Amino acid sequence: MDIIKNLSLLNSKERFYLFTYATNKGKFELTDEFKNEIYKTIKVKMPNNYFAAIDYHLDWLSAAITKDSDVEEAFKNGTEFDNSEGLITGNQEDIDLIIAFEEDSEVTIIMIEAKGVGSWTTKQVSSKKRRLDEIFKKSNERNIYPYLILMSPKESEGLKRKIDIINNRWIDKETNNYYWIKLKLPSPLYKVGRVGKDEQNRKKWRIGNR
Repeated sequence: MDIIKNLSLLNSKERFYLFTYATNKGKFELTDEFKNEIYKTIKVKMPNNYFAAIDYHLDWLSAAITKDSDVEEAFKNGTEFDNSEGLITGNQEDIDLIIAFEEDSEVTIIMIEAKGVGSWTTKQVSSKKRRLDEIFKKSNERNIYPYLILMSPKESEGLKRKIDIINNRWIDKETNNYYWIKLKLPSPLYKVGRVGKDEQNRKKWRIGNR
């Protein structure tokens, strides 16, 4: 099974292909600055060859790392996989940015969730963490090493955490908090909003500050 190949074959988000076509890159390339930020955060050095995609569905991720799964062969043979644990949900919950690579028979999967305005809430992070816990429950046995990084303009302090079922893998041992990278945004950010409290009487709009 080739997990990186599976991830690539299941990546069917149109905006990914639009972006790579429009930027004439042919692939989603990370800047050296961003790679360095990842290294400083989780102490993982990025190789030259990696898979990266945006808005990657968690159903695709779960299928890609399923033991003995081969996307092309499964399609050709019409293979039906067991879903008694409900890992394939049928919804569109996704990861904002996924990065994956294989070195020395070990697969590293880095997942990044971004929030541009406001702060992370315990409910938001716990929901994503629960789903990832389920997906990666047996990943250590198969040399798959996942990381979750939050990105936002300001770090959200005081997020309540329950003990993760797999060695607290989502927690930065140095800070005792979730891995975090500062998201750089222009300031100010503007938004468009309608004026008025009543839905029927919103006949004007204005520019606001996000």
